[in-house]
Amino acid sequence: MPARAASPGWRFIRGLALAALLLAGHPSFAADEAQALDESVRVRFLGLLVGYPDAPALALEWLDANWRDEFVPMALEIVRFIPQRSTARALLALVARETGEKDLGDDWSAWMRRQWARTAPPPSFAAFKAAVYSNIDPRFERYFATSYPALIECGQLV
Repeated sequence: MPARAASPGWRFIRGLALAALLLAGHPSFAADEAQALDESVRVRFLGLLVGYPDAPALALEWLDANWRDEFVPMALEIVRFIPQRSTARALLALVARETGEKDLGDDWSAWMRRQWARTAPPPSFAAFKAAVYSNIDPRFERYFATSYPALIECGQLV
């Protein structure tokens, strides 16, 4: 196990990912079917964070086989939290292949500038951010709520 995976910060991230997977079916996320994020997509992205040996590879395989353009902002949002560098690189390689952006490599800032220059994230992106960040602080679920108009584009909240 890499040294960073054993540090308290990485244990927290792995715990966060496990909690997210356990909460993936929480009723508050499925309350509004029209705006609810597809649970299988959310679970696959959160699976990239889990320290179980096969979870990241299975998640990447599923994302590759089921890729949609709306996955780009989700991938860029979660890549910073992936504890295994090889998994993070594999996710960015998948995004590069699907978007045709071969020159950005592992430069997260460049990817974000590219994303901000594109169209707004899909409506399900706020629910995705709520699923990720509410495991850090439950108040983020309300922060990313879509029940009222946003003054700041959700994709630009870093």
